[in-house]
Amino acid sequence: MAALVYASSLIMLALSFTLTYTYTRAPNYSVGPVMAIGAYIGFTNTKLLGYPVYLGLPIAFIACSILSSIIYTTIIQPLIRRKRSEILITLASLGVGLALTGLLEIYAQWVRDTLDLWAFSFLLKEYDFHIGAIPGVFLVSSFMVFSLAVSIRYVRKTSFGLSYRALLENYMLFQVQGLNPERLWAIQWGLAGGFAGLTGALMSLWFKTTPVMGSWIMTPILAASLVGGFDNLRGAFIGGLFVGFSDIVLTMLGQHVVGVWVGAYRPLLSMGFLVLFLLFRPQGILGMRINDIKHSYKQP
Repeated sequence: MAALVYASSLIMLALSFTLTYTYTRAPNYSVGPVMAIGAYIGFTNTKLLGYPVYLGLPIAFIACSILSSIIYTTIIQPLIRRKRSEILITLASLGVGLALTGLLEIYAQWVRDTLDLWAFSFLLKEYDFHIGAIPGVFLVSSFMVFSLAVSIRYVRKTSFGLSYRALLENYMLFQVQGLNPERLWAIQWGLAGGFAGLTGALMSLWFKTTPVMGSWIMTPILAASLVGGFDNLRGAFIGGLFVGFSDIVLTMLGQHVVGVWVGAYRPLLSMGFLVLFLLFRPQGILGMRINDIKHSYKQP
């Protein structure tokens, strides 16, 4: 069950990563820290304010959507307008991620000093509901992943989905039609941040959360996105399921066969998937070949 909860979380995080990557063609290293902020919103909602734990989910989604939109409009969009390279955009997102992680550590310190409550690591599992032996986080995360899969399939056929696909194909033609591409990208970044924050609030119900959790989870996010294909939303589901399930199952198998100490090296599995796919299939399972990717949607 832990493997499926983790896989569901990675699916949503890989989807967030892919939503931003299709625009910048640069890895967005703020996805993980935004996820951690969502987890701390859930912590604040439940531990500090005493509200039901699942009330923190919509709050985390809205707050992290706004935060991601602000990151886009104040940092990413100006860099793209100035025709900065993908490397600089990557460094900018990395800097934003480090800043957000630092702010979370400051917040955890403030909670400890002011409210005498330990906030440098927490787990909200005790606040979850159960149906028999099945925890609520398993049911909710599975339902959300299923709903996202159905929604993506449906949205692709709507006017919004067609506009999005047209923007990816030809940026200039999209503008000639009198449409506003920047508004569409702002919506996309907002959704990406919302999914990341929602995932963080959910993960805190099953996995121990710390301020630096957003930094170390970036490796599994990159691995899941690469396995599925950086430029394919449906690939996020395949990559997240594969990496998430493999991480937990192979680690548990190693602990059983070799020893408990193997669990400390679980991040090496995601790193291994990254290396293998970069060497033998860098486009991922459903992604386009690197040489076939068009950049016509970028601003001239």
